[in-house]
Amino acid sequence: MNPTSTTPSNPESTIVYGYILGSSNKAIKFECYQLQGLSVCDERGTPRTEWFPLSQCTRWYKTKEINEMDWIEVPNWLLKKKEML
Repeated sequence: MNPTSTTPSNPESTIVYGYILGSSNKAIKFECYQLQGLSVCDERGTPRTEWFPLSQCTRWYKTKEINEMDWIEVPNWLLKKKEML
């Protein structure tokens, strides 16, 4: 599973790679695998699942390819708040 290389549109944000599991009117449920090229899975390899508010996600992409990951662009302050950065 190689994520498509993407550059954040803002230097104060980061691309998170994984899979969009679902969404509501206000948030995206995302299974996180990589952040800045580093794994965010736990010691057993289990990915981290987080809800990200749509109002804070600058961009997101859901791939149709089975061997590619989805991605979302999230502000760094939010990733720090979730203790991911």
